[in-house]
Amino acid sequence: MTVQSRIMKYFMAVARCGSIRRASEQLGIAASAVDRQILHAEAELGVPLFERHPSGLQMTAAGELLFTTGQKWERDWTETQAGFNDLQGLKRGHITIAIVDALTRGGIPKLIGQFRKSYPGIVIASRVMDNHAIAGAVTEREAEFGLLLDPPARRDLIVQSYTTSPLGIVCPPDHPLAARSEVRLGQCHDYPFIMPAPPLALRRRLDPLLSASLTKIAPVTETDSIRMIRSLIGAGVGISILLGVDVLSEVEAGSLRFVPLAEARSSPAMLALAVSRTRILTSGARLLAAEIERFLAGSHAALTVP
Repeated sequence: MTVQSRIMKYFMAVARCGSIRRASEQLGIAASAVDRQILHAEAELGVPLFERHPSGLQMTAAGELLFTTGQKWERDWTETQAGFNDLQGLKRGHITIAIVDALTRGGIPKLIGQFRKSYPGIVIASRVMDNHAIAGAVTEREAEFGLLLDPPARRDLIVQSYTTSPLGIVCPPDHPLAARSEVRLGQCHDYPFIMPAPPLALRRRLDPLLSASLTKIAPVTETDSIRMIRSLIGAGVGISILLGVDVLSEVEAGSLRFVPLAEARSSPAMLALAVSRTRILTSGARLLAAEIERFLAGSHAALTVP
């Protein structure tokens, strides 16, 4: 059920598709009916909403203004529907969370699976995003809450809970450095090293440490993918430096070893659960957030390997 006007529904579809024909296919409505509603909207508003080109339709300034209003309406209506579901208890609902790629393995997927068994009527949508984009997704109400590293200081963003994740050496369990409780950068010089490359945020953390070190590390390879770094380490190509959260699942499984880096002990990353200051979470979202908070607390020991 929706109370959205037919004109707004058709307009949003055309704006997203850039074509009457593609919008009609998406909506399952005749193209002539879609075109008629757009023309009716333009006549009623007294402004053109689209410029017609041989290649398709392009929104005018008035169209872009209406599209922004339509996006806000869609977000408000989604929250209103969530409120209706909330009134029915935890039998129905939809929760969207934004998470970093590092959390797509291990604990969080298991937690979501357990939550679904307890509340099978609630759909959980997990949006895997670049870390820097998650704060915006939360404050723009595209997600109920987000799990991100080092959240930015924003008035409209609240850190509800967090744990810390140190920087450390990652190596196979049988590596000479694996038995240590702490490693210094200088001790990495004698082993093949996999260098995290820009634009990884990890590299921005690492550069000051490399600059301050008296030992210069010559990498055997470099990559801008955390996933690739893990694979290269597992394949025996070399060791690397990652955040504890990047290899939490592998450390728990025993396939990799994480040893804290001495030079970075005082500046761990913050792994936070953040919510919007202006959004009231539904009962289902609050329950899921509470479960994730317990996961973060329970993972603290693994993230800060002693």
